[in-house]
Amino acid sequence: MRVCLGSSGLEWIAPLLSFMIPALIRWVPEAQFPYPIGFDTPSYLAEAKAYSKNLDFFPLLFRILGWMYAVGLDSVVAMKFLPTLFYGFLGISVYYFARSYLGLDRWRSLLTVGVLAFSVVSLRVSWDLNKQVFATVPLFLALSQLKRLHSPYRSGLFVVLGLLVASSHQLVFALMSGILLYLIVSEAYRFCKGRGVDIRLISVALATLGGGLLVFLGGWYGWSLLEVHRAAALSNAVGAAFEYEAWITAFQKYTRIFVICYGLLLPFIVLGFFRQQALTGWMMVAAAGSLSSFVSPWFGFYFFDRWTYLLIYPSTFYVAAALKRLKLANPLSLRKSLVLLGVLLVINVQSLSFLGLCSWPEWLPRAPSFFPELMAVSSIPIQDIEATAQLLGRLNQKSQDLVLIVHINYLGWASYYSEHRMVAWIPWSYPGTLSEALDAAKNLKVEDIYLLWYGDQDAFRLGFSKFLENGPMKLYKYEGSGQNV
Repeated sequence: MRVCLGSSGLEWIAPLLSFMIPALIRWVPEAQFPYPIGFDTPSYLAEAKAYSKNLDFFPLLFRILGWMYAVGLDSVVAMKFLPTLFYGFLGISVYYFARSYLGLDRWRSLLTVGVLAFSVVSLRVSWDLNKQVFATVPLFLALSQLKRLHSPYRSGLFVVLGLLVASSHQLVFALMSGILLYLIVSEAYRFCKGRGVDIRLISVALATLGGGLLVFLGGWYGWSLLEVHRAAALSNAVGAAFEYEAWITAFQKYTRIFVICYGLLLPFIVLGFFRQQALTGWMMVAAAGSLSSFVSPWFGFYFFDRWTYLLIYPSTFYVAAALKRLKLANPLSLRKSLVLLGVLLVINVQSLSFLGLCSWPEWLPRAPSFFPELMAVSSIPIQDIEATAQLLGRLNQKSQDLVLIVHINYLGWASYYSEHRMVAWIPWSYPGTLSEALDAAKNLKVEDIYLLWYGDQDAFRLGFSKFLENGPMKLYKYEGSGQNV
């Protein structure tokens, strides 16, 4: 039996499907949770509120959320739907890139979108790295123009899209910069070999890099080289002595994440690999970032896991190419469609768990600090979100001369629902304990100090007394007694 869906039938429906397939997949976990999902997502709520009161423009997504909040749109509602829309637009941008730059037919382009949309790595990024998804869309759209730069319109569009990337996300801008440098070096190599050089490509790439750097350095960091250095890629461990234990720890951490992300995809990536300059540059830059902490954990990049996630985008094209070479992607018969679906389910079995459709496979490693097993969760449980909203609504009626202490997991939600200053304790940073957070709050010289927490013993020991209670959560007021340990 053969499905009658030729290229003419796909002409109009394929772009629509390239949006709908990712959007529907992304909505599955969102529908299982009454609030926006994702660990970092509550921070977007807080930033929307903050950006509604300031004139900051970067990152661009926060500026947009600030405008939406300012006109009365509830950020909880906005962030419930926007990540799904971003995922759909990501699908369209990948489809357009496959058609315009790689020259794939409609079916293979749509297949690539499906592979990406169902990938556990892509879903992990969309779980709470919304700025990254937001910036990846214009990156794909920009790279789609590479073979059409002879047109002034396309050249201008490339530069504008590149500036949007620079305005949206540091990591994706670094990736784009690496890709453009790779393209420039490739053209220089062709020149050295006496071959033709694409002067327009070099000019547009340099203009985009220059404009992007102006936006990045001036807009993001106000021309402060110190701030750039602090936020740059080199870790705080630079210059530390070699420690074998650090290397082993980095190796174990990276191996777990890599196996989760690419263990089942790797054979297909190798089988389907092909050379295209933009994809090759993407792979090289992302691989350098993701391997840095493994090769040298005392001199590596921040967020190596996020560099590892960026490998999924070029890898998706290789997986789709492998499926074609295995003759699973064509011709489109019902039998081969079922086989193709089965293969996609097997190589993305983690996605089924991540989407909440089954339990996490026991034979797969776990890395909960980087990779949750379920998408339909936030930084805190549902009952804590609701209790936090109620308690802080009551606290907002109090004097403004107070500070609220919260755990980092509660900071996004608390910042959105509270009108007061906050001090958060962060177990892996400073202040790293409730005691240290209390010291920091005292240094602010405010009239009252409150604590949002659920542990009576922790609070009473430091001199807090219970002020309000709602479900599992409690508000404590500092009375000045107890022992600060």
